[in-house]
Amino acid sequence: MKLLIFGATSPTGLEITRKALSEGHKVNVLVGSPDKLLDDIKEKVNVFHGELTDESTMLSSMDGVHAVISTLEPHLGEYPGGLPNTNRYRLMMNCMKQKGICRLLALSTPSLGNKEIDS
Repeated sequence: MKLLIFGATSPTGLEITRKALSEGHKVNVLVGSPDKLLDDIKEKVNVFHGELTDESTMLSSMDGVHAVISTLEPHLGEYPGGLPNTNRYRLMMNCMKQKGICRLLALSTPSLGNKEIDS
C-alpha cells in the first residue's frame, strides 16, 4: 500500500513512518522542513517539500496514494484566518476527494490552553 504521512517530522510521525516502511509500504511525506527528516528515513521515502496550505503540492503528494495518515499537532491561540488545523484538514480532505482517496487516519493530542497558567 502507498501511504502519505503528514507530520512525519514529529516524534509520532517519525515512528509511524518507520513502522510503515518496516511493513513494506511505500511512503510519501509532505514536510515543511525536509532537513528534520532523519537520514535513514529520508532515503526510503518520497519527500514533498511544501506547506499544508499549498493545494498544488498537496495534490502532487497524493499521486497513487491509497491512504493518508496525519499526526498534525494542535495549535493554541487565536488566528485571524481561522484555526490552522481546521483549514489544513479541510484542504486535505478536498484533495483526497479529488484523488479518490477514502482512507484517513488522523492522530492528535488534546491541547488545552489556560491563560492564567500560560502567562
